[in-house]
Amino acid sequence: MAIYKNDNGTWYVMIRYQDWTGARKQKCKRGFSTRKEAADWELQFKLQKKASVDMTMESFCTMYEEDVRPSLKQSTWLTKENIIQKKILPYLGKRKVSEITAKDVMDWHNQMRKLKTKTGKPLSPTYLKTIHGQLSTIFNHAVKYYDLSINPARKAGALGEEEGKEMLFWTKEEYKRFAEEMMDKPLSYYAFQLLYWCGIRSGELLALTPADFNFKKKTLRINKSYQRLKGEDVISTPKTKNSVRTVIMPQFLCDEMQDCLKLYYSLKPDDRIFPVTKYYLNHEMERGCKASGVKKIRVHDLRHSHVSLLINMGYASLVTFCTKNSRERVEMGSWRFIFAFSTSLLIQSVTVQFVRAAGGGAAAWRTVAVVYAIIGLIVNTISVFSIKELPEEELKAGKDHTEEKYSLVEAAKLLFSNKYYLMICATYICQQIYSAMLNMGIYYMIYILKNENLYSVFSWAINIPVIIAMCITPMLVEKMKGLYRMNLAGYILGTAGRLGVVFAGYMGSVPLMLAFTAIAALGMAPWQGDMGAVVASCSEYTYLTKHKHIDGTMYSCTSFGTKIGGGIGVALCGWLLDASGFVKEATIQPESCLNMLHVMYLWIPMVLSLIITFIMSRMNVEDANEKLRKQLEEC
Repeated sequence: MAIYKNDNGTWYVMIRYQDWTGARKQKCKRGFSTRKEAADWELQFKLQKKASVDMTMESFCTMYEEDVRPSLKQSTWLTKENIIQKKILPYLGKRKVSEITAKDVMDWHNQMRKLKTKTGKPLSPTYLKTIHGQLSTIFNHAVKYYDLSINPARKAGALGEEEGKEMLFWTKEEYKRFAEEMMDKPLSYYAFQLLYWCGIRSGELLALTPADFNFKKKTLRINKSYQRLKGEDVISTPKTKNSVRTVIMPQFLCDEMQDCLKLYYSLKPDDRIFPVTKYYLNHEMERGCKASGVKKIRVHDLRHSHVSLLINMGYASLVTFCTKNSRERVEMGSWRFIFAFSTSLLIQSVTVQFVRAAGGGAAAWRTVAVVYAIIGLIVNTISVFSIKELPEEELKAGKDHTEEKYSLVEAAKLLFSNKYYLMICATYICQQIYSAMLNMGIYYMIYILKNENLYSVFSWAINIPVIIAMCITPMLVEKMKGLYRMNLAGYILGTAGRLGVVFAGYMGSVPLMLAFTAIAALGMAPWQGDMGAVVASCSEYTYLTKHKHIDGTMYSCTSFGTKIGGGIGVALCGWLLDASGFVKEATIQPESCLNMLHVMYLWIPMVLSLIITFIMSRMNVEDANEKLRKQLEEC
C-alpha cells in the first residue's frame, strides 16, 4: 500500500494509475492527519478510476463535475455546485452511492423541509423542487454511465412543487410614468427604454456594445449575455439558442440610443454600453416605482410588459388598417365575439374528456395544452397571411383633426364627468362578477347536482344563445329603433331568465335550469355585440358637452371596469367559499358550503342582472346626444 508518513507527522498517498487514454500516471496526495484518512482517500480514488458506484456520494460528485462541467455555462454550474455543496453532501456525502435507498432520500426530504432561509422562512416549494431535481440528476447520471441499478430519488417521489406566480406587467401608460422619473439619470433611462420597447433580458442588455446596433436598418443584435460571477464580469452566450436574434427598434428608440452613445468620449465598438450590474437595475427600478407611484414589478417583468404592449397593439391596429367604416368595424367586433364564444364553448366541452383520453394527470394536461397551442398557431398564421390592409393613401385621407393630448388628470376628469362612462364601468364590473360566479358552476354541478359533466352542458346553454343573439343583433337594433331599447329589453329578459334559474335550482330540475339559463343568455347577449357602439356614443356625449375629443382615451379606459370587476369577482369567490367552510378534495361538503353554493350560483347572478337592468334603464345616451345636437343647432 503506497501510504507514507512525512517527517512532520502527516501522511501522504502515492498511487499509480492508467488514465482514459491508456497512459500510466502517478498521483500524490498529501496532508492527511492519520493513516486511516489516507487509506480512505486511496480507496475512493481507486473506485473513481474503476467507475464504481461503491464510492461515496462525495467522490461521485467529483466525478460528476469532471463529466458535466465542461459542457455547461459557468453560471449553470455554480448553481449546481451550490446545491451539491450545501444541500446534498452535508447529508449524503459519506454514504456509498450504491447503498442510498428511497427511504434515505425521503429522510433527506424531511431534513430539507426543516431548513430555513436567512430571514427565518422555510425554503420555497420551487427551490425544494430544484434541490430534489439536482439529486435526481446525479443519480440519473450514475444510472446512465456508471451502471447504478435504480434512481432512488425518482422512487422516493418529488419534493416541493412549482409555484404558480402571478405574472405582473405594466400598461403603456404605467411605463411612461415610470420612464419620466428615470430621465434624471440618462444611463438608467436608456437602459429601461431598451428593456421595455425591445423586450430583452437584463443580462442581454448589460452585454450590449455599440457594434450590436445598426441604426440604418433599425435593428439590435442579441448574441451574448452579461453576468457577475464570483466578483468577475462574465460575458457568455444568451440563455438559449433561440435567444440569439435580431430585434427591430422603433425610430424614436434609434434616435435615443444614438444620443446615448454620444455620452461616451472614448467608447470602443466592443465596449459595454451599460457598465453596471443587475443590482443597479433592481435598485433603479425600485426608485422609479416609488417616485412614479406605479405598482412594483421586477426588472424581468418588463418582458411581460413588452408582450402586453404587443398584444394590445395587435387587434386595434389590425381593425384600423383594414377599414375606416364604423359599421364594418362593429361587424368585425361582433364576429370576433362570435368566434371567441364558439371557441370557448368547444374548449369547455371537450377539454376534460380530452385530458382523460390522454391518460389523465399533469402530463395529459401538458399534452392538451401543446395541442391547443399548435392549433392556435395555425389559425393565427392563416389570419396573418389572409388579412389585407387599406392603401396608405386611403388611410391618411381625412386626418386633418388634431390629435387628442391630455394629461392623466385631465383625461380622468373628462371621463368621470361623463355619467354614461361611469354607467358602462359599473356594468362591466357587475358583468365580471357575474361571470366569476357562473365559473364557480363546476362546484355547483359536483356538490349540488352531483354530476360534474353538466358543467359543459350548461356552457352550451349559455354560449349557443349568445352566438345566435349576436348574429341577429344588427337586425334587432334596427327593428327596436336604437341600442337603448334593445339593451334594456334584453336585460329585462335576462333577469327574468336568471330568476327562473333560481326557482328551477331549488326545485332540482336540471332541464328547467338549462332552459332558463338559455333565456338569460339570449337576453344579455346583444350588449356584447353593441357595447362598442355604446362606448362610441358615450365618447360623443363628452364631445357634445365638453367640446373635447377623447375617443382613444375612452376606448382604452373602458377596460377599467373589466379589470376591477375581474379582480373583485375572483377574490369574492375565494372569500365566500372560504367563509362557508369549503373543504378542498372532500367528496361531501358541509351544509354551510352547500347553502353558499346556492347563493353564489343562483342568487348573486340574479341580483347582478337586476342591477345591470336598472343601469340600462338610465343609459339612454343616444337620446341624450340627440337632444344636445338639437340644442347646438338652435344656438
